[in-house]
Amino acid sequence: MTKEIYNKILTDKIPVEALAFDYCNKSYPLITEEEAEDYVHTKAEIDTPVIGKNGLPKYVILKGYIDSINNQHYYCNVLTGFSKYNLSVNSDMTVSCNCKLRGCGLLGNLREQTLQEIYDSKTVNSLRQSLANGFLPTASCAYRCSELVSSPKSLANYYKDNYSVPNVMMFENTSFCNMKCKGCYNEYIEKSTVSENDTRLFANECKKHEIKTIYLFKYGESFFDKELAKKIAIIREVLPSVYISVSTNGVLINSEIMYEAAMLFDSITFSLDGVDNESITSFQTNGNFDVVYHNMCEIVKRKNDMLLSKPRIIWKYVLFPENDSEENIKKAFDLAVNSGIDSLSFYPGFNTITNSDRIWSSNIFLEYFKKYKFVYRNSSYSLEFNLRS
Repeated sequence: MTKEIYNKILTDKIPVEALAFDYCNKSYPLITEEEAEDYVHTKAEIDTPVIGKNGLPKYVILKGYIDSINNQHYYCNVLTGFSKYNLSVNSDMTVSCNCKLRGCGLLGNLREQTLQEIYDSKTVNSLRQSLANGFLPTASCAYRCSELVSSPKSLANYYKDNYSVPNVMMFENTSFCNMKCKGCYNEYIEKSTVSENDTRLFANECKKHEIKTIYLFKYGESFFDKELAKKIAIIREVLPSVYISVSTNGVLINSEIMYEAAMLFDSITFSLDGVDNESITSFQTNGNFDVVYHNMCEIVKRKNDMLLSKPRIIWKYVLFPENDSEENIKKAFDLAVNSGIDSLSFYPGFNTITNSDRIWSSNIFLEYFKKYKFVYRNSSYSLEFNLRS
């Protein structure tokens, strides 16, 4: 069911049967995947299902996909070189402009092209041209990706021809994961793990473009990769000073070789959405609070025993109605301080019916604002407290 239909049912009180009849009589368009690209550049007057080869709806082209009717023009931070996060090399070595699904914003393949060739390619140039003309060429653009910038036509046209590869990249070493979190895209993608040769290829491309930061994660669990330590070593060999950050559910850091791999990172973010098993498993299926909290504490202990300043340890707590009580928030602060980690960050829930923004309207954080240094990031609505300050 598209948003258009849903709104008509609720707002216009049009019966479901009547709308279904309209679809059968093609009063509403049903288009094939082959027709989709031309369609979004000429029509998209309403929410439109795209039918896959099996005859079932695959995705929806949103109403308002075309914005040129509003005389707007855009450029993309990823495609111009300004992005600090989203240029992504996936585990199959495809390159995409955001952290969403492979088929959305696919730019090229690093096994077949260099990063520069990808940025100079017809595919990427057509995306820049579409944005400059006011068209939103991917579904992520239509959902108002954080990298999308509305600008005067002259500026959009300038960045169409003046661009560079960003100096920050995301690298998905594996798309396999040991968990099934609600709303995660992982189940929709083919599973693969990069080889050591592909890791070296990636590292050499990063060296060419003086990449400063690598985020080693995406839709897989990085520590699912048994050869993780070897691949980090390859990246360090090629790029000795690069900053490498990883995000993990923390369950698989359960052996000496994985602890050794963890100590090679500059920062580790543990995704732990609750303060006990009951609160985390409502969202993180197969999660285990006690295991992850123990692993987080163990890395802090090893870092302190070795007198190291890194990795920086961050607990990422995504808020849902099941875990956002004031009692849980206070307990999270107590557990975080006792563990000795560096930071505790909170994010609103996303991509699931269990969204939660209630906590942001409460006063629970007031006492912690006074006690710790903190950063609020408007782009992600995240709030991070530095517990070591």
